Amino acid sequence: MEIFPGVTRLLAITAGNGREVTTVFREWAGSRPWCVEAAGAAYQELLRRHYSLLNGNDDSDNLDDDDTSSSSDEVDDDDESYVIFNDDYLMKLDPVDWKDQDHYRVLGLHNLRHSATSSQIRKAHRLHVLRHHPDKRDEDVNEFDDDYFSCITRAFEILGSKSKRHAYDSVDPAFDDSVPDICKDDPEKFYRVYGETFLNNARFSSKRNPPPLGDDRSTREQVEQFYDFWYNFTSWREFSYLDEEDKEKGSDRDERRWMDKQNKAERLRRKKEESARLRQLVDNARVSDPRLRRYKEEDQRVKDDAKRAKKEAAKLREEGLRKQRLAEEEALRQRREEAERLAEEKAANERRERGAERQQLRKQRKRFRERLQGWDYFGAEGNERVETMRKMELVCERLGAVRLGEASEGLESATGVGAASAVFAEVARGVTEEVERDRVAGLDVGRGDGKRGESRVDKRWSESHIQLLIKAVNLFPAGYQQRWEVVANYINDHAPPDTADTPRLSAKQCISKAKQLQQSSAELREEANQKAFQKYEDKLDSSGSAPSDPTARVPDAVSYWTVEEQKLLEQAMRTYPQGVDRRWDKIAECLPRRTKKEVMRRYKDLVEMVKSKKQAAQSVASKS
Repeated sequence: MEIFPGVTRLLAITAGNGREVTTVFREWAGSRPWCVEAAGAAYQELLRRHYSLLNGNDDSDNLDDDDTSSSSDEVDDDDESYVIFNDDYLMKLDPVDWKDQDHYRVLGLHNLRHSATSSQIRKAHRLHVLRHHPDKRDEDVNEFDDDYFSCITRAFEILGSKSKRHAYDSVDPAFDDSVPDICKDDPEKFYRVYGETFLNNARFSSKRNPPPLGDDRSTREQVEQFYDFWYNFTSWREFSYLDEEDKEKGSDRDERRWMDKQNKAERLRRKKEESARLRQLVDNARVSDPRLRRYKEEDQRVKDDAKRAKKEAAKLREEGLRKQRLAEEEALRQRREEAERLAEEKAANERRERGAERQQLRKQRKRFRERLQGWDYFGAEGNERVETMRKMELVCERLGAVRLGEASEGLESATGVGAASAVFAEVARGVTEEVERDRVAGLDVGRGDGKRGESRVDKRWSESHIQLLIKAVNLFPAGYQQRWEVVANYINDHAPPDTADTPRLSAKQCISKAKQLQQSSAELREEANQKAFQKYEDKLDSSGSAPSDPTARVPDAVSYWTVEEQKLLEQAMRTYPQGVDRRWDKIAECLPRRTKKEVMRRYKDLVEMVKSKKQAAQSVASKS
């Protein structure tokens, strides 16, 4: 370092005890600069401690025995105020119980304890040696090992070694292992009590610069960092100093192994207790920390706000859906009203058209009657006149407005009575033939496209189909599930072979045909029944037995089995079940008007009907 004339500070270093060591050169007479270099073991030790303090690593506090002995005489610390002599305490110590003594108090460092540096420990030891060594005292010491001075030696042996001092600091009797109680109601007490407790426990941290507890102004990140550090706390604290078994005193290797095993087990147990104590300390702090409660309330408010916003959004969405539903319902209502309006208009138009057709029909009837009256019914008298009038009413009833108009035009264009009579006779003959055809076919005559008398004879309905329809309607009465689909399948499945080319009937066609039969006259129905019965008798005469085809048998509607006879048959079959000897003879005796052959034939008919019914129902179920 360059030296200039005047007062120049060369070096200023803060030592371990807090005093600043400064070297000052007085006024120098020469004007030429000088280069001076510091040297020596003391200067190197001073630099090492200085940089250790700057880096936050006070390695000099835990020196090994060799390092301590090599520099014990070179400490140039003149301050001795931190050493407190306690002669009364030393006099009461028993060297045998050296483990129970307070080594820091023995050396007079009980005010500094774990914060004492290695130089302070060496200084204190040297002062106590100069004060209490047997050679320095006036009294005679016969047994050195029994003298309290050995306690001073033992204390320096423990505190002067890095590993042994760690072991002793881990069980420092002055350290408070207690865990503060939970205090939620006093934040100031929490910061004071728990701040001091965490600071005391931080001495055992293997990591440097542990985060402080902080105060109410600490940020959330700092608080979370603090608790994260302590929940993952790594401690160098160990309990080898409390080993009850001294393995060095073992007589052989096995005994020393056993002692070492016992010591390790006891250390592990104490280590677990220490971990549980720290965990309890952190848990109590979390429960008592007002900042965490505040953060929890803030999080809860945020969560409630989000939940409230979600509910409001759902409410708005529901309101939107409700409005959309109302709009759709309103649109549907308007469409329905429009459809009803159109239907009403259509119905009104149809009514007007029908009214016009009826009016036109009445007009043409009146015109037709007037033409006949004008010809004076062709000069007929008596019964012939009545017959002509009957035919006139039949023509007016059967023909529509168009055909009546054509007939009236024919009568008007006739040049004489004979020509007019021929026109009327031709029209009457055509109407009579139509009535006869309709009667034979069993069809009702309807009115179509304004023309009456146009028959709707459906070629698909043969005589066999009509008989099957009558039988199916009786087999499947009203209320039967999917009645008309079953009836249609029954007719299609039992149709005669000669009608194979006929298209299959639908349920709608069966309903229409049943209504036509219901509206037709009793004579047509009686005629259909008589034809069916006549066909049945013809087959009986030709074969001599009941036909095998159940559809060819007489339907129940025209059967001679009365309701009373059917009930007697059912009761007799229940009275004489299957397996009874001469069963059919006994059943026939219960029916005075029936023979055994007729009873068995009736039973076979009923069985075939039930099978056909089930088959038709299964066919509909499979199609659906």
